Amino acid sequence: MSAKLCRFIRSSFTFAARHSKSRRQRGSIILEAGLSAVLLMTFMAGIADAGYMLYTDVWVSTLAREATRYAIVRGSASGRAITATQLSTYVSQNAASLNTAWLTTTTTWSPNNAPGSTVNVKVQYSFHSIVPFVHINTFTLQSTSQMVIQQ
Repeated sequence: MSAKLCRFIRSSFTFAARHSKSRRQRGSIILEAGLSAVLLMTFMAGIADAGYMLYTDVWVSTLAREATRYAIVRGSASGRAITATQLSTYVSQNAASLNTAWLTTTTTWSPNNAPGSTVNVKVQYSFHSIVPFVHINTFTLQSTSQMVIQQ
C-alpha cells in the first residue's frame, strides 16, 4: 500500500471518529439544556410564588391594622358606631388585589365599643399558589390587631 493511501485512510477514520463524537455531544447538550431549562423555570416559579405569598401576608397585616384604626374612631360615643359586619365590608373594599371570597374578618370588642375599651380585629386569608402545576394545600395567612377605642 502506498503512503498516500495509508494517510487518506487514517484521515478518513479520524474525521469519522470526530464527526460521530460531536453528534453524540450535540444530543447530550440538547438534553442538558432541556433539563436545565425545566429546573430553572421551576425555581423561578417557586421564587415568584414565595414573593406573592410574602406580598399577601403584608397586605393581610395592613388590612388588620387599617380596620382597627377605622374601628377605634367609630366607637359608641362617636355618633358613627360601627358593627362587625360593616367593618368586614370595609376590609373587603380595601383588599385591592386579594380575592375577597378567601378573606375573613373577625371583630371583637372588650367589653363593649365604648371609649376606653379595646377592639380586636383578626383578618384571615386562604392563600392559594399562583403556579398552576404546583398543587400545594391552601394555608391560612392571618394577622391580628388590637387598639383602644378613642371615640
